[in-house]
Amino acid sequence: MKTYNPRLPGIAAQGDLNIMALPAGYAIDKTDEIKPAKGRITLVEGEATGHSHAILGQAFNPPMFRDDAIAHAAMADFKPASVKQGTAHLFRDQNLVGMLVRDGHFLRADPVIGLLVVEGAPIVVRHADEQGTETGEHEAWRLPAGEYILWRQQEGDEEDRRNVAD
Repeated sequence: MKTYNPRLPGIAAQGDLNIMALPAGYAIDKTDEIKPAKGRITLVEGEATGHSHAILGQAFNPPMFRDDAIAHAAMADFKPASVKQGTAHLFRDQNLVGMLVRDGHFLRADPVIGLLVVEGAPIVVRHADEQGTETGEHEAWRLPAGEYILWRQQEGDEEDRRNVAD
Protein backbone atom coordinates (compact mmCIF):
# COMPACT_ATOMS: atom_id res chain seq x y z
CA MET A 1 0.00 0.00 0.00
CA LYS A 2 1.25 3.46 -0.87
CA THR A 3 0.61 6.58 1.20
CA TYR A 4 -0.11 9.86 -0.55
CA ASN A 5 1.44 12.97 0.99
CA PRO A 6 -0.68 15.99 0.00
CA ARG A 7 2.06 18.39 1.15
CA LEU A 8 4.41 17.20 -1.61
CA PRO A 9 3.93 17.97 -5.30
CA GLY A 10 2.49 15.19 -7.42
CA ILE A 11 -0.48 12.91 -7.74
CA ALA A 12 -1.56 9.45 -6.66
CA ALA A 13 -2.32 7.32 -9.71
CA GLN A 14 -4.20 4.02 -9.62
CA GLY A 15 -4.70 2.78 -13.17
CA ASP A 16 -7.10 5.20 -14.85
CA LEU A 17 -7.80 7.12 -11.59
CA ASN A 18 -5.74 10.16 -10.58
CA ILE A 19 -5.90 11.88 -7.18
CA MET A 20 -4.44 15.25 -6.22
CA ALA A 21 -4.77 17.43 -3.13
CA LEU A 22 -7.15 20.32 -3.76
CA PRO A 23 -4.99 23.44 -4.19
CA ALA A 24 -5.11 25.96 -1.35
CA GLY A 25 -7.65 28.77 -1.58
CA TYR A 26 -10.54 26.73 -3.01
CA ALA A 27 -13.66 25.66 -1.12
CA ILE A 28 -15.88 22.72 -2.04
CA ASP A 29 -19.65 23.27 -2.23
CA LYS A 30 -20.86 20.26 -0.24
CA THR A 31 -24.51 20.35 -1.30
CA ASP A 32 -24.29 17.75 -4.12
CA GLU A 33 -22.96 14.57 -2.49
CA ILE A 34 -22.49 11.36 -4.45
CA LYS A 35 -23.85 8.83 -1.96
CA PRO A 36 -22.23 5.46 -1.29
CA ALA A 37 -23.92 2.41 -2.80
CA LYS A 38 -23.52 -1.25 -1.88
CA GLY A 39 -21.22 -0.40 1.03
CA ARG A 40 -18.71 1.59 -1.00
CA ILE A 41 -18.00 4.92 -2.62
CA THR A 42 -17.24 4.02 -6.22
CA LEU A 43 -14.81 6.48 -7.76
CA VAL A 44 -14.39 4.83 -11.17
CA GLU A 45 -16.26 1.81 -12.51
CA GLY A 46 -14.09 -0.25 -14.87
CA GLU A 47 -15.58 -0.70 -18.33
CA ALA A 48 -13.27 -3.54 -19.35
CA THR A 49 -13.26 -5.71 -16.19
CA GLY A 50 -16.20 -4.64 -14.03
CA HIS A 51 -13.71 -3.86 -11.27
CA SER A 52 -13.83 -0.49 -9.58
CA HIS A 53 -11.64 2.02 -7.82
CA ALA A 54 -13.49 2.47 -4.55
CA ILE A 55 -13.47 3.31 -0.89
CA LEU A 56 -14.94 0.20 0.65
CA GLY A 57 -17.18 0.02 3.71
CA GLN A 58 -15.65 0.84 7.04
CA ALA A 59 -16.61 -2.28 8.95
CA PHE A 60 -13.84 -4.30 10.61
CA ASN A 61 -13.73 -7.91 9.42
CA PRO A 62 -11.83 -10.05 11.94
CA PRO A 63 -9.72 -12.94 10.67
CA MET A 64 -11.39 -16.34 10.31
CA PHE A 65 -10.10 -19.32 12.32
CA ARG A 66 -10.89 -23.02 12.12
CA ASP A 67 -10.74 -23.43 15.88
CA ASP A 68 -12.81 -21.27 18.28
CA ALA A 69 -10.16 -21.51 21.04
CA ILE A 70 -7.47 -20.14 18.71
CA ALA A 71 -9.83 -17.39 17.55
CA HIS A 72 -10.63 -16.29 21.13
CA ALA A 73 -6.96 -16.35 22.12
CA ALA A 74 -5.87 -14.39 19.05
CA MET A 75 -8.57 -11.76 19.43
CA ALA A 76 -8.46 -11.46 23.24
CA ASP A 77 -6.50 -8.21 23.26
CA PHE A 78 -8.17 -6.69 20.22
CA LYS A 79 -9.82 -3.35 20.88
CA PRO A 80 -11.94 -2.18 17.91
CA ALA A 81 -11.68 1.45 19.04
CA SER A 82 -7.92 1.27 18.38
CA VAL A 83 -8.53 0.71 14.67
CA LYS A 84 -9.04 4.15 13.23
CA GLN A 85 -10.35 4.80 9.77
CA GLY A 86 -11.56 8.11 8.50
CA THR A 87 -14.79 8.93 6.77
CA ALA A 88 -15.03 9.98 3.15
CA HIS A 89 -17.57 12.00 1.19
CA LEU A 90 -17.56 12.51 -2.58
CA PHE A 91 -19.09 15.69 -4.04
CA ARG A 92 -19.90 17.20 -7.43
CA ASP A 93 -19.05 20.91 -7.72
CA GLN A 94 -19.00 22.09 -11.33
CA ASN A 95 -18.40 25.72 -10.30
CA LEU A 96 -15.21 24.75 -8.47
CA VAL A 97 -14.07 22.53 -11.35
CA GLY A 98 -14.64 25.48 -13.71
CA MET A 99 -12.48 27.69 -11.48
CA LEU A 100 -9.71 25.05 -11.46
CA VAL A 101 -9.78 24.98 -15.28
CA ARG A 102 -9.87 28.78 -15.48
CA ASP A 103 -6.90 29.05 -13.11
CA GLY A 104 -4.82 26.54 -15.11
CA HIS A 105 -4.88 23.54 -12.77
CA PHE A 106 -6.69 21.50 -15.46
CA LEU A 107 -7.00 21.85 -19.22
CA ARG A 108 -10.55 20.49 -19.33
CA ALA A 109 -13.42 19.82 -16.92
CA ASP A 110 -14.77 16.57 -18.42
CA PRO A 111 -12.24 14.12 -16.90
CA VAL A 112 -13.00 15.33 -13.35
CA ILE A 113 -14.96 12.73 -11.36
CA GLY A 114 -15.55 14.70 -8.19
CA LEU A 115 -14.11 16.17 -5.04
CA LEU A 116 -13.30 13.91 -2.11
CA VAL A 117 -13.33 15.05 1.51
CA VAL A 118 -11.55 12.75 3.99
CA GLU A 119 -12.19 13.48 7.67
CA GLY A 120 -10.71 12.17 10.91
CA ALA A 121 -8.18 9.51 9.96
CA PRO A 122 -6.87 8.18 6.63
CA ILE A 123 -9.00 6.15 4.22
CA VAL A 124 -7.87 3.65 1.59
CA VAL A 125 -8.69 3.69 -2.12
CA ARG A 126 -8.71 0.11 -3.41
CA HIS A 127 -9.13 -1.60 -6.78
CA ALA A 128 -11.73 -4.28 -6.14
CA ASP A 129 -14.19 -6.60 -7.82
CA GLU A 130 -17.97 -6.52 -7.27
CA GLN A 131 -17.64 -8.50 -4.02
CA GLY A 132 -15.11 -6.01 -2.60
CA THR A 133 -12.11 -8.31 -2.98
CA GLU A 134 -8.94 -6.50 -3.98
CA THR A 135 -7.88 -7.51 -7.47
CA GLY A 136 -4.13 -6.98 -7.16
CA GLU A 137 -4.14 -5.10 -10.48
CA HIS A 138 -3.35 -1.78 -8.78
CA GLU A 139 -1.77 -1.02 -5.44
CA ALA A 140 -4.03 0.56 -2.82
CA TRP A 141 -3.51 4.20 -1.80
CA ARG A 142 -3.88 5.54 1.73
CA LEU A 143 -5.16 9.15 1.75
CA PRO A 144 -4.82 11.23 4.92
CA ALA A 145 -7.54 13.61 6.05
CA GLY A 146 -7.92 16.44 3.55
CA GLU A 147 -9.63 17.53 0.34
CA TYR A 148 -8.85 15.97 -3.02
CA ILE A 149 -9.80 16.28 -6.66
CA LEU A 150 -10.27 13.05 -8.64
CA TRP A 151 -10.10 12.65 -12.40
CA ARG A 152 -9.94 10.00 -15.11
CA GLN A 153 -6.78 9.35 -17.07
CA GLN A 154 -7.36 10.20 -20.73
CA GLU A 155 -5.59 9.31 -23.95
CA GLY A 156 -5.59 10.53 -27.53
CA ASP A 157 -5.13 13.94 -29.06
CA GLU A 158 -7.34 17.00 -28.58
CA GLU A 159 -9.74 15.99 -31.38
CA ASP A 160 -10.08 12.37 -30.23
CA ARG A 161 -9.88 12.46 -26.41
CA ARG A 162 -11.23 9.45 -24.48
CA ASN A 163 -11.03 7.96 -21.01
CA VAL A 164 -8.54 5.14 -20.53
CA ALA A 165 -10.41 1.83 -20.14
CA ASP A 166 -9.40 -0.15 -17.05
